[in-house]
Amino acid sequence: MASISGDGQVDDQLTFNQLIEWNGTIGDKKAGHVYPVKAGRSDGRLILDGSGLRRIAPLPARLVCSGHVFHIQQSVERRGCMVMHLTFVEADRAGKRWRLREAGLFPVKPEATDGLKFLTYTPPQPLGPVPPERHPSLLREGQSPLPVPKKGRWPKEKSSEGWTVATALQYVPRLVAHLDLVDRHVYAMKQALALARVLNRQLIMPRLLCLCERAQQPWDIIPTCIKLGSTTELPFVCPMENFLNVEELEGLWADGFESHWSSSSNTPWIKTSALAPPRPFVTLRPWTLLNASFHAEAASQLGAAPTTRVRWVDAAAAPQLEDGSFVNPELEGVGGPRWGGSREVPLGLTDTELLEVFKGSGDVTLLHLESAEVPFFGGWASEEDGAVFEEEIRKWVIPGASRFSGSWCCTHSHYQAGTILYKVPSKFPSGPGWSKKPLAARLAALRAQLPAVRDRECYWDACKQVELEPM
Repeated sequence: MASISGDGQVDDQLTFNQLIEWNGTIGDKKAGHVYPVKAGRSDGRLILDGSGLRRIAPLPARLVCSGHVFHIQQSVERRGCMVMHLTFVEADRAGKRWRLREAGLFPVKPEATDGLKFLTYTPPQPLGPVPPERHPSLLREGQSPLPVPKKGRWPKEKSSEGWTVATALQYVPRLVAHLDLVDRHVYAMKQALALARVLNRQLIMPRLLCLCERAQQPWDIIPTCIKLGSTTELPFVCPMENFLNVEELEGLWADGFESHWSSSSNTPWIKTSALAPPRPFVTLRPWTLLNASFHAEAASQLGAAPTTRVRWVDAAAAPQLEDGSFVNPELEGVGGPRWGGSREVPLGLTDTELLEVFKGSGDVTLLHLESAEVPFFGGWASEEDGAVFEEEIRKWVIPGASRFSGSWCCTHSHYQAGTILYKVPSKFPSGPGWSKKPLAARLAALRAQLPAVRDRECYWDACKQVELEPM
């Protein structure tokens, strides 16, 4: 017996209720009753269902893992999970699809690797140990509470239902560290997306870490940055929909996930309209693709495939050669086994220069960037190519079309007032004038766009962080 909605989805909770309450023969619509409860065994550990013919036994909660338990509290480790109930997941079905792909539990469309070329990178890491829950100024005379804004601070809202963004940034060090870390994640991701686009490779997202969970009720998350009642260890493996709208993100690689994923080989770029860029623009894969515990076949194939580690160097360490190439003379050979091992590439090269440097790397299945935080992508030689890329990032990645894509929520139950935006990376420079600049001048301009030197914006309140005493 199953209950299927109009769009073909099974309503699992309704189906369970029907199973345990059903009483009669097949076709009989008469409902049974579980209550009053009838013992199914003398010790009371089992009860009878509505028909009186089946016995029901409880399972320990640790065996039926929620999405929060599996992906966040257990950092995508199966441990004792027997089944997973995808609750605590944002971005609707797209978020659940991505979570299932990470967990290796999406057998309808398994992760294919045959004939494909991939790019991955080492993600930004937290800077130092996990900060304390509260700023030390709150602990001078015992456990002082966070200051609460005065009433009437925002229209039509009770100001006691949370804190201003400015207050939270002053007194919750973990939140500040988390925002800074995700700013770096977003910047690194955009650079990696650009290189994957240029080299026509699929991007395997790395295992990202975060320092503060999300919760729409501020008292469930502030100041610990751990959801109330959970056992999350910081830092935790951060689901991508915690800071991006995965439902929008799928627009990068397909007009529909199912239509794109039906092929196990390189899908040709197909223009969906006269104005739209071809699809897939860049295809993303979960980090577990390289983990045999989740994707045994794919991980085995990629583990045995030709791989090159790319190390970024300053122009002073790898000067431009007389013939115009940028690769160290010792590593100048292209193609064949010389593309295995490691490769040094200067920072700040444009798309056309990177294409030249990576010419001959087509036999390498996996290119791994040792860092994506340094300004390695130096923009676009063509203004048109740059405009197309930036528009795709704007629509699908960050900030996206939805209000709260690319944001952390919330310091206050007034969502707009309590939402903090992650820093949207600057647009990559483009055009012939830019590409002709000396490499040192390009690098200076690119470093001025790093997240650490840019201001943060908020939806409602000021994001200015007042400097308090050192921690």
